[in-house]
Amino acid sequence: MPETGAPSILRGRAATLRWRILAQLALSVLPAMALVGRGQPSWGARWLFLSLLALLAWHALTRNPVSYLALFTGAVPAAMMLRDYFYFNSVTAILMAGVVLWLVVRGDGILANRALLLFLSAAFLYWWISWLRTDVYSTNFRVLELAMSAAGVYLLGSYRSYLATALVGIGLSTVAVGLALAPYGDRLGMAHFGESSMGNPITLGLPAALVVLLAVARGGEWLLAGNRPVLRTALLAAAGVCLLLSTSRGSWLVALAGLGVVFVAARGRRLALAASLLPLAAAGLLVMSTSRGESIGQYFLRAFAPGRTLAQRTTGRYNQWVAMPRIVAESPVWGHGPGSGVDTNARFTGSRKAWHSLYLQLLVETGAIGFLLLLLLFGGLLAGGLRHLRVTGDPVPLCGALCFMTIAISVSGLDAISGVFLGLGFLGSRFSGMWMVREVALTP
Repeated sequence: MPETGAPSILRGRAATLRWRILAQLALSVLPAMALVGRGQPSWGARWLFLSLLALLAWHALTRNPVSYLALFTGAVPAAMMLRDYFYFNSVTAILMAGVVLWLVVRGDGILANRALLLFLSAAFLYWWISWLRTDVYSTNFRVLELAMSAAGVYLLGSYRSYLATALVGIGLSTVAVGLALAPYGDRLGMAHFGESSMGNPITLGLPAALVVLLAVARGGEWLLAGNRPVLRTALLAAAGVCLLLSTSRGSWLVALAGLGVVFVAARGRRLALAASLLPLAAAGLLVMSTSRGESIGQYFLRAFAPGRTLAQRTTGRYNQWVAMPRIVAESPVWGHGPGSGVDTNARFTGSRKAWHSLYLQLLVETGAIGFLLLLLLFGGLLAGGLRHLRVTGDPVPLCGALCFMTIAISVSGLDAISGVFLGLGFLGSRFSGMWMVREVALTP
């Protein structure tokens, strides 16, 4: 024990991955994905969600919201893939319970960030009005999934070891999902089991793009892999293969946008940064030399080959963009009302599909008012990310904001993995938790 009155110094404590949480994650995700790989997605979903609920209940009973959010955030890719075989909105409910647990136990974090608090309030109001107008509670309910996921990542930002554990968990879950679905179909991320099907390529492509970016930016700092080259290289190569095999053009675009920010920010280190991408390039060349390479090339040509129309390139999204001027002109200020998206789409395009872009959905349902509020949110996130980059040299919060804006071009982005990107964007205004400082007494 140090003597009373002994001099002291301030000593930094290095963050480290929480291996116990990663072990809990493996206990839930790996058996579930093994069952999926054997063609039993229903049993895989039961194992995943019931085991996760048991572990999360323990963290809740021990009043440990940090471990709760880190564990479930890491499991998000697997949970999103299997949610159709359990209770679809369970992902939203679990995330909401984690944020509420944090507020009850710790009572801090969200209230200190006015932009995040306003975003959460607007998300709840948007869903509530949608429910009132349609009399269906699930209408736009997933906006709460996006909001709760973003809030969870922001809260974990105060505990960088737990945030890094959650992000590494996303990488491990993504690879496990990719391995399980590899035998099914030529697009990794979706599969057919008899008369049922699961997944969507972008559901796997987005977390893979996220892991690729985090493994490259700052030498893998956000994954706490800067001093673990084997872990960093393995995650980069495996996630890169999953991203490529997903054939998700939206995910490819997100990865390119994020890597562009990383390269622009890496002044004087671009050669080293390019060298760090060699494992990714090697993995990509290996994949392209297999039978899968031909399938990837076909999907690439569908997007970029000359002679194809925009409607063919965008797989139905083009019709929605063409109809937008007429839809907006009918109600430019207030829109057609929260929850009216599918009905409005059917009336103007003849399709009852959901809107393939968050920008379009808000223009249709909330008009210029909602759209301008979204632009204000994005402007604030970009400003915070640029300030964070200027002060710390770290481009990840700016990447998170820009990548979410890119996601919103081709899909609604109202899901948990998009919320992780958005949560990283909100961390641009937060500098606490980057270092943990402890006062240590010196003994003679």
